[in-house]
Amino acid sequence: MRALILAIALVAAVCLIPFNTALGLSPASVDVQNVLVGGYAKVAFTVSNTEDKVAEFTINVIGPAAAWTSVYPSTSFTMVPKATQKIELIIQPPADAARGTYPASVRVETITAGPNKVSGQALARISSGVEGKINVQVTNQQVLSINVNSIETFSIEEGTTGFLTVEAQNTGNVRATPEVLVKLIDATTNKVLEVRKSAELLPTETRKIEVQLPTEGLRPGNYDLEVSVLLNGREVTSKGLRQKILERGELSTQGQLVSVDAPPWVEAGNFVKVGVLFKNTGSLLSTGEIVGEVLLDGKIIDVLSSKPVKVSPGEQIMLYALYKPQRAGRYTVRASVLFGGKQTDYTEAILNVTSPTAAASTNDSLYYSVALIVVIAGLGYSYRDKLPEVRMKRSE
Repeated sequence: MRALILAIALVAAVCLIPFNTALGLSPASVDVQNVLVGGYAKVAFTVSNTEDKVAEFTINVIGPAAAWTSVYPSTSFTMVPKATQKIELIIQPPADAARGTYPASVRVETITAGPNKVSGQALARISSGVEGKINVQVTNQQVLSINVNSIETFSIEEGTTGFLTVEAQNTGNVRATPEVLVKLIDATTNKVLEVRKSAELLPTETRKIEVQLPTEGLRPGNYDLEVSVLLNGREVTSKGLRQKILERGELSTQGQLVSVDAPPWVEAGNFVKVGVLFKNTGSLLSTGEIVGEVLLDGKIIDVLSSKPVKVSPGEQIMLYALYKPQRAGRYTVRASVLFGGKQTDYTEAILNVTSPTAAASTNDSLYYSVALIVVIAGLGYSYRDKLPEVRMKRSE
């Protein structure tokens, strides 16, 4: 009976410790077909930090396919609260691998620290994890194929450069080099201008092939485009499009900063991922980038910036900038988007930065204190008969 009571006390103490389930992983499983021996394939997963605190993540691949599977960009990383991180598994079976299906597990673990220090002693670090599954089918037969997902062009003004984009995916198991052939036809003169562009795609890779159109010196008007995508000289698909060249000033460069997203709480010394949602509401292809500033106590202490990204008309895209606060305080993040020579209005977000020792919160201390009391109470009850009996002498 005493042993049972003690066990219950210990279980209760453990249950009071705040375990963290700070991660998600998607998809849950992936089948990778027709991977060539000595070849290459790539599989993407998304790791999510669902908690309100910074978390450290480690990734391990376990199983028969693990020996020739690597993780990109890293097997360990740190994520800010409410963020996601894309990871890729690079699969490269050796040339002497036997045909067959090789399973593997993708183990993602997060380690969240309790209070950093109490009386100089480090407290427990609590880990949790989740697994994804992959099944790799290895073959020795070569497959050369691609899919063309989209072909797009955009109206331009006279004197500007036109672009056409082709999104292609390598659906085979060997390197593929699709070629885009574009013929621009002037309907009034029947003049044909031709341009070609090729790009190499690794197995399973998807990318956009950008083709610069020969629009220099062309007058305003409508031009026909005949687009063909070839693979090893064989036509995979073709499409007819209309290229409009307008007079200067007819197209507009317009954009909208939809929102600024930053985690409300973060520890000093950790990176913050500031997201700016931008929409190209104009009719011109534009390049958008974050420009902004960080304020503390009303004073500008740093600037925000991001790499320029092309945004098509009507497209909505999330731009990101990283910032690393060095000390605790209440920060204001002011961000705008620079696009096509114009700039949106500033939008603000509040960032609360705590010192690293603030991780030892009152709630954490309470959990551990109650757990300790329960254990001591259980031990005391279990060994109560072995304690010396103390009697009070009654006065006469």
